[in-house]
Amino acid sequence: MLVLSGCYSQIALQDAERFSDADVCGQYGGRVEQFAVTGYPKPQTSFATGKPFDALVAEIKSRRLVRPEQVDAVLRRQVAIGMTDIEALCTWGAPTTVTAVGAEEQWVYIPKYGPRPPNDRSLTIASGYVTAINH
Repeated sequence: MLVLSGCYSQIALQDAERFSDADVCGQYGGRVEQFAVTGYPKPQTSFATGKPFDALVAEIKSRRLVRPEQVDAVLRRQVAIGMTDIEALCTWGAPTTVTAVGAEEQWVYIPKYGPRPPNDRSLTIASGYVTAINH
């Protein structure tokens, strides 16, 4: 089971190296999601350069948290079957709720910004990989 600290608003970008892989990717994905809906804070959408997400992007790159074949999907904010749980966090941020269902986890995403869609997004995670995506 993936453990998230739940303190994403507490993470200072310059201190990213002190946090777990899940926290770093959850922070990055959450901030990108916030920008997509609100326009603030404006992220750099490239792993090549960085402001204002330079510390998070640098940590993601240095830890090799996103496999090369998944970088484009992460930057487009599109979770894909076969992504690792960490790559899913980099893409959509931390889930609102996580529920264990047997050997699987159900990650549910309820929007924090903007209007709530008719159906919440969710992911099924098994053995550390995305096995289903529901919208």
